[in-house]
Amino acid sequence: MSPSMLQAFYNAIDVFVNPTLRLQGLDLTLMEAMMSGKPVMASRFCSIKGSIVVDDEFGFMFTPNVASLLEALELAVKEGSRRMSQRNPALQVSAVFFFQNPATLADDI
Repeated sequence: MSPSMLQAFYNAIDVFVNPTLRLQGLDLTLMEAMMSGKPVMASRFCSIKGSIVVDDEFGFMFTPNVASLLEALELAVKEGSRRMSQRNPALQVSAVFFFQNPATLADDI
């Protein structure tokens, strides 16, 4: 997909939902959504929560099952306007994650 198509996609959504059912590595789609200033909704796996900032401030996490996903979707609808107002913090955090030199990050640890 071209960068302009990706940009159009992320600009058209309010919340990015990534309902994966299995562990995975660093998730580029979640980072892209955050770079676009979108709150994210993702399965609660340590590989996602541990590598991507997914917190109440930036989005929603759910256990990888239908009932938990439905509960998170209902919460997103209920709290949608509050979460939409938090796009800028999500964008700022993800921009630091993407654009800071990894060697500099290691120095901070």
